[in-house]
Amino acid sequence: MRILAVDDDEIILEILRSPTWLGADHDLVCVTSAAAALAEIDASPVPFDAFLLDVVMPERDGVSLCADIRALPTYAVTPIIMITATQELGAMQRAFDAGATDFVRKPLDGLEVGARINMACMLNKSIRREKEATTGLSDMRRKAMIAGEGAGRADLTAGAMPFLAFKNELLLLPQGLHALSLFSVRVPPFKVPKADRSSCDILQLTLIGISITSALQRSESRVAYAAQGLFVGVTFGRRREAMDTLHKNAGSVLRKHWQDAACGDKVPNLICQPLSPLGVWSGRSAVMALQDLATQFKGPLFIDPDVLSKRLVGA
Repeated sequence: MRILAVDDDEIILEILRSPTWLGADHDLVCVTSAAAALAEIDASPVPFDAFLLDVVMPERDGVSLCADIRALPTYAVTPIIMITATQELGAMQRAFDAGATDFVRKPLDGLEVGARINMACMLNKSIRREKEATTGLSDMRRKAMIAGEGAGRADLTAGAMPFLAFKNELLLLPQGLHALSLFSVRVPPFKVPKADRSSCDILQLTLIGISITSALQRSESRVAYAAQGLFVGVTFGRRREAMDTLHKNAGSVLRKHWQDAACGDKVPNLICQPLSPLGVWSGRSAVMALQDLATQFKGPLFIDPDVLSKRLVGA
């Protein structure tokens, strides 16, 4: 794992270079200024996997450097960990607004830094899997357009997110509790021709995802396809999606898309439910709750989304 550490304090950089801190598995590059960091990024033939940035530095601080790094397409989602000696909440909020992933406090603790780096490493692997999943989903939608003939009238790019991307968005939330509400939309099994099972599954589940997302009442809501006929959603903020309204509006949109795509006379009934009365979650606890729900839906009547994606892209 390639890490770029930026701190004007040579002692801090010397500590970070110690193999007892970050271990021998990491390739650590150290610089002492924001200008040197940007030059190193520009000159590096291989992208960095994570960044450690000091918040307070002369000339340019770590927050503005974080924003510059985040603006580079190569590093749009790369973990950026801030190093700070301040207890001021406003400073860290500015860092998060600039795109920071996490932070550690000075004086540095070897175990904490190592844990944060390891977490960043796992996040980086997850991001790579997310890109692969997104590529697979795009291919699925393209094949759905081909298979569905008349379905070309529906906007198949407007459906649900990949579940992995959805979970990563929650895991990237700052530490602590957040006003969130979780909900699910279940689809009872429906019959499709056995000879063309994969294509019909893709087309019909895509149309269902489009119908759900287009019926959301709040711009702060997100929806993902999680498991066999199960869509999960989150609304950021204190206001919730009204399940009865979502059921009515999504069903109305789905009936039109179903008819346009010639999917048959029987339109699936959508079952919309809040996941919990809780309105406050940490990002990790929300992901765990959604994952637990998804594991309950492993019936044989829907092809697993991961298996389906791999089958279609020839993996």
